[in-house]
Amino acid sequence: MSEKSTISIDHDPGDAPCLTWEIAARAQLAIGDKIIREADPPLGRRRGRPAKPEVDRKELVSLRLSPDVLAWLRGTGPGWQTRVDDLLRVKMVASQAAE
Repeated sequence: MSEKSTISIDHDPGDAPCLTWEIAARAQLAIGDKIIREADPPLGRRRGRPAKPEVDRKELVSLRLSPDVLAWLRGTGPGWQTRVDDLLRVKMVASQAAE
């Protein structure tokens, strides 16, 4: 016959620290042995690459293109949005030089 293990609490649960948003943000969520969400890194340390300086950041825009133009751009492979940005930059610099 198996015995049930019991856990005795030698301290007052009221002595536990208050749950804050910072503590909750660092928490790891698990159901049984399955981890649902990994714990975040300690506050102040961000994951991923560092943010670019504001002058180098790109802005998300909505642009309507003809289906054949869009198909051609996408057909050039991954990175086509960057190539479009490069093409427009070349056109912009040439236009500024002509002024």
